[in-house]
Amino acid sequence: MVKKLSCVLLVVTMLAAMCCIAAITTNAAVATNTVYFQVPSSWGTGYKQIYCHVWANGGDPYALWQSKKEKATKVSTGLWSYVMPSDSKYNVVIFSDDIGSQTYNLSYGPYCLLDNDTVYVTGKKIENPEDSTKTADEAKWKLHTEYGPLKQMTSISNIVGDTDLTKVKPVPMAGHPSGKYLSGTSSKSSTTSKSTTTGSTTTTSDGSATTGQGTEQIIILATILVAAAGVLFLTTKKAKN
Repeated sequence: MVKKLSCVLLVVTMLAAMCCIAAITTNAAVATNTVYFQVPSSWGTGYKQIYCHVWANGGDPYALWQSKKEKATKVSTGLWSYVMPSDSKYNVVIFSDDIGSQTYNLSYGPYCLLDNDTVYVTGKKIENPEDSTKTADEAKWKLHTEYGPLKQMTSISNIVGDTDLTKVKPVPMAGHPSGKYLSGTSSKSSTTSKSTTTGSTTTTSDGSATTGQGTEQIIILATILVAAAGVLFLTTKKAKN
């Protein structure tokens, strides 16, 4: 009877441990500041790599064009991910492939990163601001529609794009991480180093966030294992007596 009880206890413990490990894996699956890009069918299937070019509007880029640092990660067919820099000075992004296709300059803000937003191509073409003989694909965010194609002047003085970054008001999304700012008591537009913490996620005012990956689950797992070991010890000791 004691052996049977011990076996049952061990099975229950193992199942609980597996559940906690699964939860930890899920939490760690999406890195902080990860955004996604849905490659349009118009780009075909001949590309092998997607790149993400990030820069500060009117300033320097995060990395050189299509350098190793800009390589995105393939998630599934047509879906790629990229971990964006947490520095809030960066606010414009272009996605491109290795055979010549690219999006137009797309503005973004901290909430796009916080909510792991996805970029998609609308099908509209916009004059390339650096080379007016070429066009680029208009792209937008699925969640944060307050950010869009950057408004700027092209090389032949045409005005393209419709988003003036100086006038954008970030919009928190209910049901997403940024939703906790709906009360208006916290601001993501501040450039100070103040941070807020919810659960195991700490979000700073520059848009960066750090997540205690699976910390709570690890504590639960440890508690279960210690309790199981204690019960098993007492059961074995009673059997010997």
